[in-house]
Amino acid sequence: MVNREKAQPIFNRAMQVLAKGVSLIFDIGGQKHTSD
Repeated sequence: MVNREKAQPIFNRAMQVLAKGVSLIFDIGGQKHTSD
Protein backbone atom coordinates (compact mmCIF):
# COMPACT_ATOMS: atom_id res chain seq x y z
CA MET A 1 0.00 0.00 0.00
CA VAL A 2 1.10 3.55 -0.69
CA ASN A 3 1.65 5.64 2.43
CA ARG A 4 -0.53 8.70 1.97
CA GLU A 5 1.53 10.94 4.23
CA LYS A 6 4.61 10.18 2.13
CA ALA A 7 2.83 10.37 -1.22
CA GLN A 8 0.97 13.64 -0.54
CA PRO A 9 3.97 16.04 -0.64
CA ILE A 10 5.26 14.29 -3.76
CA PHE A 11 1.84 14.67 -5.37
CA ASN A 12 1.62 18.33 -4.33
CA ARG A 13 5.09 18.96 -5.76
CA ALA A 14 4.17 17.28 -9.02
CA MET A 15 1.01 19.39 -9.31
CA GLN A 16 3.03 22.56 -8.63
CA VAL A 17 5.53 21.69 -11.37
CA LEU A 18 2.70 20.78 -13.75
CA ALA A 19 0.87 24.05 -13.05
CA LYS A 20 4.08 26.04 -13.53
CA GLY A 21 4.74 24.31 -16.85
CA VAL A 22 1.20 24.92 -18.06
CA SER A 23 1.29 28.61 -17.08
CA LEU A 24 4.68 28.95 -18.80
CA ILE A 25 3.27 27.47 -22.02
CA PHE A 26 0.28 29.84 -21.83
CA ASP A 27 2.63 32.79 -21.19
CA ILE A 28 4.67 31.95 -24.30
CA GLY A 29 1.48 31.43 -26.32
CA GLY A 30 0.08 34.75 -25.10
CA GLN A 31 3.30 36.59 -25.97
CA LYS A 32 3.27 35.11 -29.48
CA HIS A 33 -0.34 36.20 -29.96
CA THR A 34 0.31 39.74 -28.69
CA SER A 35 3.45 40.16 -30.83
CA ASP A 36 1.57 39.19 -34.00
